Amino acid sequence: PNAETITLNNSQMTASTNTESDAGAINLTAKQSINLDQNSQLTTETSGGGNARDINLTAPQLVVDNGSRISAKTSNAGNSGTVNVTAVDQVQLGQNSNLTVETSGSGAPGNINLSTETLTIGDNAQLSATATATSTNTEGGGSINLNANTLNISGQLGIFAETNSVTPAGNLTITPYTSANLAINFRNNGFISASTTSAGDGGNITVQAPNTLQLDGQGKVSVS
Repeated sequence: PNAETITLNNSQMTASTNTESDAGAINLTAKQSINLDQNSQLTTETSGGGNARDINLTAPQLVVDNGSRISAKTSNAGNSGTVNVTAVDQVQLGQNSNLTVETSGSGAPGNINLSTETLTIGDNAQLSATATATSTNTEGGGSINLNANTLNISGQLGIFAETNSVTPAGNLTITPYTSANLAINFRNNGFISASTTSAGDGGNITVQAPNTLQLDGQGKVSVS
């Protein structure tokens, strides 16, 4: 759809496959905003040999709130899709919301590519690329590529690329979007992390800005 505003309220939009055929993609473009609220879900997934396709979101503003979720995932041999977000003004992940790519099978996970002026991650919200304990893919977990001038991260969660299996974790890269400066503001122990809790290697974190990099508040950036 290409509308002024696209809103999902306690709704689901899913493209999936459980066979050898590929799933479809989800492409949403709005002139003002894309909004997911009240446990809404936007998902591409495969539980078979076919591949999931990408989620492509383009709007000045993306708001995901109140337990809503955007995800691309695989639980079998098919590969996951990638989540591509271009929101010129802001991306807001509100309370208990998620934007994630995940593999829990032998298929490769996709990446998260996000470009925006301001990214805000609220209480108990997360932006993540995860290889779960049942993943057997050895090509590597999904990577997160963020282009944002300002990151506001609060609560006990945040941004992370992680593995809980033999699958290597993906990498996390943060650079400015339209500025030479990058500001990362933490609150209430928010974090940016690339980690492993199993045999798979942890990923790398790259944070860079041509001019000024500013970190402020109670939080951390860690590799483990």
